[in-house]
Amino acid sequence: MSPQRLGGLCVIALISLVYFSFPTRNHYWDGIGFALAIEDSPGLTSRLFNPNHLFYNFFGYLIYHSIHSLGLHLRALTLLSTLSTLLSVSCAYLLFSMLFTSVRNLYYSVCLTLLFAFSATWWKFSTDANVYVPSVFFLLLIAYKLHRDEQPNALMIGGFHAAAMLLHQIAVFFYPVVLVAMFCGSAGKRFTTSLRDAVRYSAVAASLVIASYIWVWCFVLKRRDFSAFTTWVLSNGREEFAFFSVPHNLLETLRSTVRLFFGGRFSLALNFVEPPFLVILGVLLVCGVSFLVLTVWLARINFRNWLRTGALEVSGLGGFTPVLLTWIGSYLFFLFLWLTQYPYYRLFYLPALILLLGIVLKKMKKASSQEPSFILASFVFVTMVVNFTFLIYPYSKIEATPPVHLAVKASEMWKDDVIYFADFNCDNWIFKYFNKGTTWRPLTLNDLQALREELIYLRQQGQKTWIDTTTLDQMNQSQELATWLADSVHKTVTYGLTDRKHRIQFTQVEPKADIGITSP
Repeated sequence: MSPQRLGGLCVIALISLVYFSFPTRNHYWDGIGFALAIEDSPGLTSRLFNPNHLFYNFFGYLIYHSIHSLGLHLRALTLLSTLSTLLSVSCAYLLFSMLFTSVRNLYYSVCLTLLFAFSATWWKFSTDANVYVPSVFFLLLIAYKLHRDEQPNALMIGGFHAAAMLLHQIAVFFYPVVLVAMFCGSAGKRFTTSLRDAVRYSAVAASLVIASYIWVWCFVLKRRDFSAFTTWVLSNGREEFAFFSVPHNLLETLRSTVRLFFGGRFSLALNFVEPPFLVILGVLLVCGVSFLVLTVWLARINFRNWLRTGALEVSGLGGFTPVLLTWIGSYLFFLFLWLTQYPYYRLFYLPALILLLGIVLKKMKKASSQEPSFILASFVFVTMVVNFTFLIYPYSKIEATPPVHLAVKASEMWKDDVIYFADFNCDNWIFKYFNKGTTWRPLTLNDLQALREELIYLRQQGQKTWIDTTTLDQMNQSQELATWLADSVHKTVTYGLTDRKHRIQFTQVEPKADIGITSP
């Protein structure tokens, strides 16, 4: 077995072992929403189709029911998280292959692949149920084909890009990357051939995406008013982040880029890492930082030589460099104006950053007669220990995420209970998902008599009823509703959490004894 293949397999084995050993319990809210939609959807309904990630829930729905048809009754959240992990490991292998082909150095390829896999945001989302890793997988697959093949199949590239865009819309900003690769990727390629490939790729990608959106609009949502079609396609939910100023957005760009590689909080480590283990991790971190400082100090002379010889100039970095710079630049420009503060959107160009760093390191090595220093290995080690200690390991414990912990604990007292809500928010998503037997009903306060009779009927059936805090807030804002609540029901038990970050409460209610018992 070649050193390249052996090294790649060892890296992938290590990444897989770590990912599967420490899956996150800090599920991002929309991952819970995806899983809930997949499990609750009775068929091909509008719940499965969000314009920002049009086919993610649909694909998850197909996988979920296919697995269940085989007798494996796994929950959607588990399936989506496992899919994300497997695709993340596949991304790491593709990246390793591209690095080794570009750099021809096993040490750099291994270290940079580990830096990619164990960077904070990528690591976190690799074990969570979300759409970012699957979409980036298809982009990386395109980059792999463009990098490896002299004549990449334009139709296949178009299909891969359509899949990425149907998983997440902002994969569209990879379009100029493909065009640059097709026109600049091969020195001997004729312009007419490049133009033909670009047209074929564009036609396939655009037609698949447009046809998919029209199909959902017309046959799933059953809409015919195309005046609203564009608004629906371009809607971006609640995550709009407007441009404020150049200095402000530069600072936000820097902050979110740092958070892309490093994450977590000291409080997480202090509260959720066992003291003996925390001491061990602390010692490893101190040793790693000390070794990193030492290697940087020893390499300072070489670094001056690299600067003096122009080793860091962009020219001469390799034929794939324009593609990588376009990849990074396209997303940097978009994220500078929109969604600037969110590090997880920067996952879409993280592979390009790693590949470009590998090419730069290759040129720096050529400018030096020294063997590669241990700066990169020590930096990767420090990155892994920091992210594991302050982010990954604490969040592998359910107690570190209060909403999820509360939701799982609620299953001890909630069986077939009925919960009334005024706003089905993200916290309610979590509680409903982890309490599958409960029934959630939107509360309408127009007919208080009907509500009273329903509470009496549910008590007769032996079902407990709860009202969430959004409902209580709404009722307490009205004197009439607050009076009715005080006169008509008992508040017996309150369950939840209220602190600086959370306000999650459910109050059990029972109709008062003096209310006549009637059936609805």
